[in-house]
Amino acid sequence: DKCEGLDCDLAFPSHGDAIRDHRELIRSYRLHADRRSLQIARRLRDGPLTPFEIGRRMFKRFIENELYLVMSEVMGHLDLLESRGQVAYLNDGDVLRVQRIEEALN
Repeated sequence: DKCEGLDCDLAFPSHGDAIRDHRELIRSYRLHADRRSLQIARRLRDGPLTPFEIGRRMFKRFIENELYLVMSEVMGHLDLLESRGQVAYLNDGDVLRVQRIEEALN
């Protein structure tokens, strides 16, 4: 949000090419994040899952060799969904699962 409000014509990231339209780039990142969060929420329609189960179902090709990246992606989106009141964590003492909060997603 802070970067989006900046009035500049050119931004220089720490790596990669200079950015000419930072607001458009931020909008595209938000759209991607919203879509991914929706995909995760849809995985929870049939009941609670562990974050690992979500990652395994969404990223079948990458789960074995890129476990850290997969779990970082899943947990980041779960954090967003939780902050929006769309999912809740269930902890039975041994296993952490995530469930949808139906009212927030309808």
